[in-house]
Amino acid sequence: MDVGRLLEHVKVKELLKDRDPDTGQRFPNVIALREAKLRDWLRVSQTLRYSHHVTCRDFMLDPRELLETLENKFMLIRKSHLGWETDLCVWRFGMCQKVIPS
Repeated sequence: MDVGRLLEHVKVKELLKDRDPDTGQRFPNVIALREAKLRDWLRVSQTLRYSHHVTCRDFMLDPRELLETLENKFMLIRKSHLGWETDLCVWRFGMCQKVIPS
């Protein structure tokens, strides 16, 4: 099967959102696209006072520290005097599944 011949008949419409918002030009590759998206997210976090950049890695390493950072930065008030219930979670494939005590 000749994939090239099959693709000749496929019509692809360019999405304007897939252009670099700073230059308006097409991205030369997917790495440049990802870089621009990250750059835009970081720019948003620097211009909005109610924004904070959170990585999955930081949350996985120490969820309590990250939650306390957010609590202090945004002057959040907990509804409970108890601590964060992160011990009740078991992380599997990046998802928290509640553990039912036996």
